[in-house]
Amino acid sequence: MNDEHTAAGPVGAEPLNGTPSRRTQVLSTVAAVVAIGLIILVAQLATSPEPVPTGPQPAAIPDGPDAQELASTSPDVLTEDAVDARPPVAPPKGAAELRDAAEAAAALQPFAFTITTFNILGSNHTVPGGTAPGYAPGRIRTEWAANLLRGQGPDIVGFQELQGDQLATIQRTLGEDYVVYTPSGTGTVQTSLLWKRSVWEATWLSALTSPFMGGNRTRPMVRLRHLATGREIYVLNVHNSPRDAQGRQGERDAAVRIQIDAITTLRQDRIPVFFMGDMNEKETVFCKVTTQTDLVSSSGGSTGSPCRPPAGMRIDWIFGSPDAVFTSHRADRSPQVARITDHAVITAGVSVP
Repeated sequence: MNDEHTAAGPVGAEPLNGTPSRRTQVLSTVAAVVAIGLIILVAQLATSPEPVPTGPQPAAIPDGPDAQELASTSPDVLTEDAVDARPPVAPPKGAAELRDAAEAAAALQPFAFTITTFNILGSNHTVPGGTAPGYAPGRIRTEWAANLLRGQGPDIVGFQELQGDQLATIQRTLGEDYVVYTPSGTGTVQTSLLWKRSVWEATWLSALTSPFMGGNRTRPMVRLRHLATGREIYVLNVHNSPRDAQGRQGERDAAVRIQIDAITTLRQDRIPVFFMGDMNEKETVFCKVTTQTDLVSSSGGSTGSPCRPPAGMRIDWIFGSPDAVFTSHRADRSPQVARITDHAVITAGVSVP
């Protein structure tokens, strides 16, 4: 009979000979794996690049053509380049989560706004020796214009003939409520574009270039996103050559052709397009726009051929594409307007179904 025996200890205790138990070995292995995993995770976080912002970003003001480009480059090419440089139209809000469903749902959200075109009569015309000596100085008239706009509250305003001193007054008096966009380039202050900060944000800021009184001028061309719905529109604000001793019909013809080409390209994005300004023509420009594009006039008249212009035409126009509906049109020549400018202030109500 053998006298040797093994002393039994508590369950799970280390063997008396100092060799780790199987349970201890497993726990040690698990701890090592977890530690290695944490090290790898920390290393990945430390070397990961900053996240790239997704979704539409606010637009930046681009560099427009300089004086040399305006003098040496065809306005057709300058405008075509400006249109082609636009970024793609972003889907409406919510599309990041359910892109297709959100885009379809957002496209059904109607909204309404008002849009105004306003030839303010440049201060250069009312200085001593100017062509409109019976009017008050530009700064005073511009303050009256700002009061008029505050009272009427349009969501988008296109100015023509605005001069530097008048632009400064507009920025001082309306800059808190409106974004004031003046593209870079020769003569662009004159056709500045405003939109309400509480209603819109710009997703594309650009300009088209067209002939004007012996040179080329850049005119604002923007895409705006309606903040409440995420839907977008294009707005173009222009001023075409007046009838002076030279007539300038060729300049107007060339300008309208460039503008119509830009509209035709923008319509491919399948969002509403609005084209407004002092076009210095009545029946001629109406028939060109309504027969060569699908745009309609806020003042009525025909679409397509044959051309049947509206009654009481003026040289200031607001046109819009048929995916929006004009709900009102007003040509204001009230005494309050008449002391500011020799033009009517044209305002249209718009509903986007």
